[in-house]
Amino acid sequence: MKLKEALSIIHDDTEAADYLSRTPARARRTTKGELETCVRLGWLLYVTGEPEAAGQLIEPLTAVSFENNYDHWTWIEYALVLQVQLSAGAADEEKVRQHAISAVEQAVQTGEESIVQVKQKVHGRFLRGETLHPENIEKAVQDKDDIREANYRLIHLMELSKLAVLGGSAEYPAEQAAREAAEQQARIRQIAEQHGRAELDPFK
Repeated sequence: MKLKEALSIIHDDTEAADYLSRTPARARRTTKGELETCVRLGWLLYVTGEPEAAGQLIEPLTAVSFENNYDHWTWIEYALVLQVQLSAGAADEEKVRQHAISAVEQAVQTGEESIVQVKQKVHGRFLRGETLHPENIEKAVQDKDDIREANYRLIHLMELSKLAVLGGSAEYPAEQAAREAAEQQARIRQIAEQHGRAELDPFK
């Protein structure tokens, strides 16, 4: 499926479209902006206890194929990972997980040999946790900026969850990533309860 077709399906869903309408229009002016908003919103709804609405926002995106555009594909990957989280305990959980893993690995293996080699190195660094940036969260905590902290934690949650779904590495085991992801969720929920979910990205 093409990305624009998937976004059109989301807009045709009444509940999903209603949630999107509460986000700033300026953030949805481009295809990438709209995609990012859908995925961020899906994750935030998932964390704050609305998994069904989260699923409606991201399910069409999980059918989008890799088109050599990593500006878009990074967010498609996060949608695929969220779909895995939403399928936890369901009969098709393993099927959903394997679909996500296959899609990510296929993107890594796409292209000329030299390009694939570079992508494999980047992917390896990710699995070892070398591209994670918790210092942004630490700075927000030091500044006592709860909103910025929650927004950074949401991105960190996506990265940790992706790492866990892909199996992690000896340097950064999947179990560690999953445990740290759960910690991010707990803190985001706490901040959302204290300040109101509407104060967090992508609502602001």
